[in-house]
Amino acid sequence: MLKTLPRLDFCRDHREDLAPGYRQFGRRRYLSIPRDIEFELRETDFCHDVLVGALRSRRQFQTALAARFYHLPVTCLSKDDLPIRWIALYQSKAIFRQKSGIRYYGRVTGVQIMPRREITELPKNSGAWYYRFTVAAWQELSPPLAAMEVGVMPLLLTNFFLLRHGAATPELTLNTAEEYRFFYLLRRGVALMAAGEYITLRIREAEVVLKNNYLRLYSGQKLLGARSAGVYYVSPGAVTAYFYRLATAQRS
Repeated sequence: MLKTLPRLDFCRDHREDLAPGYRQFGRRRYLSIPRDIEFELRETDFCHDVLVGALRSRRQFQTALAARFYHLPVTCLSKDDLPIRWIALYQSKAIFRQKSGIRYYGRVTGVQIMPRREITELPKNSGAWYYRFTVAAWQELSPPLAAMEVGVMPLLLTNFFLLRHGAATPELTLNTAEEYRFFYLLRRGVALMAAGEYITLRIREAEVVLKNNYLRLYSGQKLLGARSAGVYYVSPGAVTAYFYRLATAQRS
């Protein structure tokens, strides 16, 4: 049986035509997540079994692709982080420029713990203990996830649904299906606001009003928080997390 949807919808008034992805309830229109993605989302277990691994050089990237492996110090992962079933390679803007983002991922077929000096493809005379993850084959992620960070992104654990359906790296930090729905609909709402529309997005007992290049969160008549569209464009993940935290706290 499918799980019950939380109270999370996207409302637009005064629209006569319904574009693909819209559903109509009475005199109000609601923008929904595409049905195939919604079905998959309801069945997704938000376990963190995908390791997004940073790359410190182009040489490391090329060697990882050719030898089908990724390595990192054992101190970077706790026992609770295991098992890791997928590796995704993060190419930073600082090193890869126009080729930045997440473009390759692969299924883990084996893992070893060994001294760093035994990873001979990338020689280093160190006795520190490392994980070496063997990958069956690297697959291209199409379209790739855009990198939003300026520097090297720290180690990140995410899940396969977010890896496949995300548009940019901030989405990989989402922890629940409800957070993903909110991120997805808020992103679409901001795009519609940029086209001059007045948008209201309800989440639980709060509402996000998108108007005149501002995002404002209300609980009844009380303003809980606000951010400009400019701030959202720079840090969509941080702004979404800020509003989500405030909105969900209203029921605590």
